[in-house]
Amino acid sequence: MKKRVVWTVSLAGVLVGCLIFIFFLSGGFQDEAYESDEEIVEPYGHLYDSNGDIIASTDPERINVQKPYLKFYDENDKLIDSYTEEQIQVLSVDTEIYKYTKRDGEEPYAEFYDENGIIMDADEDMEKELNQLLADNKSVFVFRESSFHENLSVGKGRQFVKPQSLIIEPLVKFRSMSINLFDSVGKQVGRIESGNFDGGLKIPLTEYVREDEEYTIQLVNEATGRHVHILGGVVLF
Repeated sequence: MKKRVVWTVSLAGVLVGCLIFIFFLSGGFQDEAYESDEEIVEPYGHLYDSNGDIIASTDPERINVQKPYLKFYDENDKLIDSYTEEQIQVLSVDTEIYKYTKRDGEEPYAEFYDENGIIMDADEDMEKELNQLLADNKSVFVFRESSFHENLSVGKGRQFVKPQSLIIEPLVKFRSMSINLFDSVGKQVGRIESGNFDGGLKIPLTEYVREDEEYTIQLVNEATGRHVHILGGVVLF
């Protein structure tokens, strides 16, 4: 009886060993290993800095995936300038002018705006902020919270005389958005690519504009499969 028991256990061990051997031969972990390889091996080429951040890539969706960036292109889409993080930080602004007024209580209320999107009957703080924006500019145009999948024409195609700068603030940090400028005959005179920044940013436009010329401004979503959500912005012209 003892020999029979020993033989039964041994046979079970042999069967288990055979099953494990067959499992490995059939590639039991193939899918897991393949998924792991997919995370490492990509169909694009990336160049990393000493911190492990991507600084160049053949995949446009992976460029500047972490750091804020601001790049300026001419009418031929040739890169003419690229701001550092320190330069971008200098452009940061904190403004309430395009944010909806917070009110206490639950009573209904209405806000009225003029043709430039400026709230009428603004309070003292808003008036002060508006005067600061107008100190170096003749006029401002305010646009408020919106989202888009492809593009958005600021002011529904409105033409601005010699726009000096554009304040833009994301509601949600976006990966890549272009700011396109077109002259009065519809020719694109420049493009600014931006992304990965929080808060308001006052982006200069003087590189592209001429005295007494009118321009339209278009915001273009460059991130495939994503929406751009904007808290608001201001055109200073």
